[in-house]
Amino acid sequence: MKDIPANFTSALVPFAAASLDCLENGRSSANEDPSQSCILSGVMKSGRLAWIARGDALEVINIATGARKAAWKFGALLQEERNPTITCVAEYSYANAPKLLIGLETGAHAGMLCMFDVKTSKVVKAVDFMHKVTAVEPVTNVLATEAPLQVLSEHLRCFCGVVAVGTQYGHLYLIDMCLDDAHDDSDELLPHALHVFTTKARDVMRRRDDALTRGEILALHLNNNAQVRGTFQYVQPDGELLESYIAEEVFVTSLKFVHPIGTLIVGFNFGCFQMWRLYEPVLDFSSKLDIDDVCPITHFAYQEPENDPRNFCYLWVARGPLPSDAGQDIVSTVHHEVIFDVDMAPAKALSQLVWRGPIGLVEPFEVFNSCLGAGLLPKNVELAASNLTAQAQRENLLSVALNHGAAGFITSCVSQFAEGEFVHAGCTLRFILDWAWGKVAQVKDSLDKLCVPLYDCSGMPLEQQGLQLFHQHQLQLTNLQTIVQVLMTNSGPSTSQGLGDLDMKFRVVTLINQFYQAVSWCLSNNLLPEFDEAESPPSGQYCYPASVLSHEYQTRRQQISRLHR
Repeated sequence: MKDIPANFTSALVPFAAASLDCLENGRSSANEDPSQSCILSGVMKSGRLAWIARGDALEVINIATGARKAAWKFGALLQEERNPTITCVAEYSYANAPKLLIGLETGAHAGMLCMFDVKTSKVVKAVDFMHKVTAVEPVTNVLATEAPLQVLSEHLRCFCGVVAVGTQYGHLYLIDMCLDDAHDDSDELLPHALHVFTTKARDVMRRRDDALTRGEILALHLNNNAQVRGTFQYVQPDGELLESYIAEEVFVTSLKFVHPIGTLIVGFNFGCFQMWRLYEPVLDFSSKLDIDDVCPITHFAYQEPENDPRNFCYLWVARGPLPSDAGQDIVSTVHHEVIFDVDMAPAKALSQLVWRGPIGLVEPFEVFNSCLGAGLLPKNVELAASNLTAQAQRENLLSVALNHGAAGFITSCVSQFAEGEFVHAGCTLRFILDWAWGKVAQVKDSLDKLCVPLYDCSGMPLEQQGLQLFHQHQLQLTNLQTIVQVLMTNSGPSTSQGLGDLDMKFRVVTLINQFYQAVSWCLSNNLLPEFDEAESPPSGQYCYPASVLSHEYQTRRQQISRLHR
């Protein structure tokens, strides 16, 4: 890979003396050599502040000036011989105030999660854990009433702010941050205890109220089945055992929540990772064991390309030694391991829809909820999902199939419904025709608005996103034309008026499709967008001869008009 030099490099900005002193003396115990403590660091999203942690010391500094913005020394209030050690840090914003989530090792195998307020420079929430906290990742920072329906399970929609926490022994928890509790006075001295429950639990809101009354915080234990008699069971989604490890030697090394697909990705120190869909919640994927590379998972990066013709998303996985692994060259050993298609939740929902076939429309509830959980439905549908009739659910499932190129599913429904077997459920050819005709109007309206800038002589081309939407709509029109044609073939005996109406609709969608195929050709051959005749177009573009064409059309209209007199 070619090295790209920086355009500009500033002079070194020295840290404040107080920050340097804290970091140079950060340690876990009085007898520890500070030089042996690992350093953790990161830049906050604003780009103005950075955090640095070493041993028990946390410093937040101004990047431009090096001035200390906030600081905390964990364990100073406890006055114990062994101070806590900072193991992981993640930014967490709420109420327009930057905060940091701090994972700690507080003693032999014990841990704690603290929320540090940068503005006030103090710990404003603390939660006790039975095991050392090794990874932390924000999931949501909103109240329960604003929780995204398509992302979180019913359990998690009771939480006010969700944070994922990984620990030693491989435990994985989702924590209720209780952002609705304005009077939380927990800290290192008086941390909250956890009220742990599993995905099988019901009446979570009652549990939450009871737990808050006792000063406890809810924690959903995602992988409670992984710990068996002192071992950690690494399994496939179907429960097949891939490997068994001594539990004490396992810990979570990296967490990444990918909001577009509602998936929490979990990396382990034995070099494998898993993907958990939080809408169920359920284990969706476990990576294969690689005996040649058992380096810990250190980072994940999610990539959603703008113009990938395969419509894939990608997951980049990095392996290498951890910051706590002294004496190893981290830069040279960390590498990107794999490009991975993580569009699994939408793919799984679509495959379920296609596999069930027409019966998936007759009984739409299950498939509709799968599509809802996979984020395949528009926002307005998600908000009204609980109030939709079965017929409205069917219409939305047809739209999902059309939007994702599953026109074959729709034509199979046409063939099945033509026999009249599901008339009692409202699954008829008339139902599909009305939906298809409505979609034709909807797609045409969207294309008309999208193409307005092509004809205003501004010379402004469609942006990449607009061009992608144009081609998507064009494909939808082609599929709708096919669907109407199949409806004509399967309509059977009908009145002449009914056949005429169907034929008219087929000719209209065909003409609309042909028109936009012509627009597509003009775009690809630089005949669009229009340029004013008085201006010089860029190289490779052409002026639209508006005045010449206008004159020709006007003359021709006058000639035609005279023929009818």
